Amino acid sequence: MAEIDFDELLMKIVKASGLDKEAVIARINAKVNELSGLVSKRGAAHIIANSFGIQLHESKKGKLLALKDLVSGLNNISVSGVVTRVFPINEFERKNGRKGKVASVIINDGTAESRLVFWNDLTEVISTKRLNEGDFVKAYHVRSKKGRYGMELHLSSRSRLQLNPEGEKPPKVKSVNSPGASPERFLICDLQAGLNAEVRGCLVNLYERSPFYDVCPKCNKSLKDGECVEHGEVEPAKALIVSAVFDDGTGSIRAVFFKNQAEALLGCSTEHAVKLADKEGKEEAVIMEKKSLLGDEYVISGKVNHNDYSDTLELMVNSVVRADPVKEANRLLN
Repeated sequence: MAEIDFDELLMKIVKASGLDKEAVIARINAKVNELSGLVSKRGAAHIIANSFGIQLHESKKGKLLALKDLVSGLNNISVSGVVTRVFPINEFERKNGRKGKVASVIINDGTAESRLVFWNDLTEVISTKRLNEGDFVKAYHVRSKKGRYGMELHLSSRSRLQLNPEGEKPPKVKSVNSPGASPERFLICDLQAGLNAEVRGCLVNLYERSPFYDVCPKCNKSLKDGECVEHGEVEPAKALIVSAVFDDGTGSIRAVFFKNQAEALLGCSTEHAVKLADKEGKEEAVIMEKKSLLGDEYVISGKVNHNDYSDTLELMVNSVVRADPVKEANRLLN
């Protein structure tokens, strides 16, 4: 493939970014200096273009993979979707003192949704608001990875984004932030990985294991090796995590509750659970105390994931309420 000369490359960035020529040149020079001269101006221009989601040349692209078909460990794949949520950029400091940035968006292609993750310089496409909720995006040369809440797609320096491609019709999806985006009610037997679903079911089991994990007392985010990515080494605080099984007569599913949702299910605070664990000398004491909840009916909703280890579906809960007989009766009548 023929190389694009620097001047042509520069004008492509000017035209697509909306910046004037001097501003683009300044960004390119700043990037060369930032990387201590390890890249040429052409290389820096490619980095700047990529941060804006600008495609500098047509490349051979593979077939787009449906988000519902994602599994962990795929490399060099291509996906597309409508951005339904944009998360703010998070800055952090590594153990070696180097600073980093990470941001993400949720995309939905009509079959499922997934988190698209941007690191360091690539976060500029979000900080400059080039990528926004409602945009249609195609991502090339990305890799899939199992995240805490499902499959994630990670971009690298060789990844390419195509924003709102001309002449292409995006899939029809509901924004997770819109009033009409309430999760659809499903029978457990009909659940599939990738769905944002609501189910009504009977609580049939609470797993007797420690319901605690360590979080940062400042930002409430989980710790890794005793450290917070934002605040470094901290004195850990406790947060709740509860695993349970629900059954609706058509099937059963494991449901995982974090923090506020775990408190809502158990009907007690994290502080109460910690005090009870200290008193009884067993971290799972609060689980034993709440066995009386078994048999109660709830309406829970969240993201359905496939657990590769157990080869089963599980629901990552973001809402839990006790089933209201009157509301459920009206639902059936209507």
